[in-house]
Amino acid sequence: DKYVKQYSADGQSDHIVDPFFKMDLSLKQQISKTIAVILNINNLTNRSETTSEENTVTVNNIPYWKNPLTAELYGRTIDLGLRISL
Repeated sequence: DKYVKQYSADGQSDHIVDPFFKMDLSLKQQISKTIAVILNINNLTNRSETTSEENTVTVNNIPYWKNPLTAELYGRTIDLGLRISL
């Protein structure tokens, strides 16, 4: 869900972190008693995290409006590993 990142002094234009959904995947396959293969995929949905300025001031007869401020895209990462237990 969204949350306030920075409150404005007048309470009319707060900076908000917009809601976003991120999903990760982690798999492990035990090959033998001492060997395992591990796969980690981060940010499967590849969605960006955005912030906005929410305004409660009426402008041009619009009582509530939202201004985009930033967007950060972290990208997807994939790690593949082999674990050997001695």
